[in-house]
Amino acid sequence: MTEDTGVLIKKKRAALRTAVTKYIQQLEKELKKNESDDDEVEELLEHLSEKFESLKVVDRECETLYKPAEIDKELEVAEQYWDKIITWRFRAKKHLRKSNKLNSNCESGTATEIAKLTETIKVPKINIPKFYGEINQWLSFWNSFKTAIHDNSSLNSIDKFTYLKGLLCSTALATVEGFAITAENYAKAVEILKVIWEKRRDYKFPYAEIVECYSFKTLK
Repeated sequence: MTEDTGVLIKKKRAALRTAVTKYIQQLEKELKKNESDDDEVEELLEHLSEKFESLKVVDRECETLYKPAEIDKELEVAEQYWDKIITWRFRAKKHLRKSNKLNSNCESGTATEIAKLTETIKVPKINIPKFYGEINQWLSFWNSFKTAIHDNSSLNSIDKFTYLKGLLCSTALATVEGFAITAENYAKAVEILKVIWEKRRDYKFPYAEIVECYSFKTLK
């Protein structure tokens, strides 16, 4: 890669990051209103998602340009942008779901399904905290979920996946949010969640770097 090409790639990344920041600020402003314009939120979400896809490509291209001493800092900055995008996409989707623009969400649709399940299935009485993606909370969450749900022989995989989605929020939910609730996808979703948060905890790998190791499209 020539020096001029490297400069162009970095300029493209800077422009994308500026656009991402602009859309996030507009989303934040819109969502703070007492009566948000759902169409505006939906449009901003679409723009943000498109920029996210472009930014992921450019971030990968930029990795070949880093000097050894720059790698950690550059990956940290990239992760911060990815985390912001994922967080605000989640908030926008949650708002639209509450406005019946989307089908289900962490607090209502999945919760309703869980309520129906608990009427017919005996689940151990254990207080499972919701998991928002904090690294230091993963082990506690997984141990509780494993005891009450994952190892519960009276639940099938589809039921377990329903419970799992109902207990995930923010970046954790965004990781598996688009997966159809099937037995096959439950096993894959659990594997991905464990890899992402256990590697981040044990080896301090950036979230963005780990997520890019998986093709989530094949799991939908």
